[in-house]
Amino acid sequence: FRIKIKPIWGSMNTEREIKEFLPNKEQEFLEFLETFSIQRQRKDVMKWLPESDYEEVLLEATTTQRKALKELEEYFEADNIMCENALGVMMAQRQLTICPMRYGYKEAGPKFEFIRDYLKDYPDKPIVIVSDFTQMLYLLEDYLKHKKLAIMEGSTSPRNREKIKEQFQAGEIQILLGNIEVLNVALTLSRGEAIIFLDESLIQIENDQVADRILPTTEAEKEAKEGQIIIKLFIEESIDTYIHEGLLEEKDKTEIINNYTRSLQKHDKIQMQKM
Repeated sequence: FRIKIKPIWGSMNTEREIKEFLPNKEQEFLEFLETFSIQRQRKDVMKWLPESDYEEVLLEATTTQRKALKELEEYFEADNIMCENALGVMMAQRQLTICPMRYGYKEAGPKFEFIRDYLKDYPDKPIVIVSDFTQMLYLLEDYLKHKKLAIMEGSTSPRNREKIKEQFQAGEIQILLGNIEVLNVALTLSRGEAIIFLDESLIQIENDQVADRILPTTEAEKEAKEGQIIIKLFIEESIDTYIHEGLLEEKDKTEIINNYTRSLQKHDKIQMQKM
């Protein structure tokens, strides 16, 4: 990396490139750098920034979901779901907990039902609903049939993303459905009063940044809002809770995936031995 140095005896800046450290000198350099580095957190600069309310909602799986999730774990298939490997099982289970209709079942599932009821209870609240899976957003759009709803996902052009953002901020759009990967950076949705996670990204910083989208950007915006709430939906004792616990333990995406797929492969071997 490069470091710019301004000598105390002159006004000319010098810039030097550090390609590698001598043995045992890297830590010494970092400790030295720390003595005059200034680190400011957002809360230090924006002292008025409000705390968001946070709610974790545990939902009971339907009989259909419970049966399919168990069969996927044991046999790598369930009804019309066929998985080639443990990673495929993990992906199928994640989507099955969101909405069984994804795999041809006739029920929407408790997460969609929760959102439907929440919108009935708070019809005027600007809400952002997010998922790691774009297909889930389109299923939810069809399920809700809300007149003031828009979707922002990977194929949404930069121009349309800006337009949707402006419409949401202006109140022309009441419900914004967004892909976590798209919504987690460089987007202001400060009019939003609630953000609901259908599922979590396996990268915690993406979840945190998505939640930040609805924070007020000025003190005046803060005063104009009633507040903001972050709601995360989980199907109890499922892949949802496994992922959430891994994120709380600060495991990275690779570790979360590998640990889960290894447990499935081990379970599969035990089942084969019993046959």
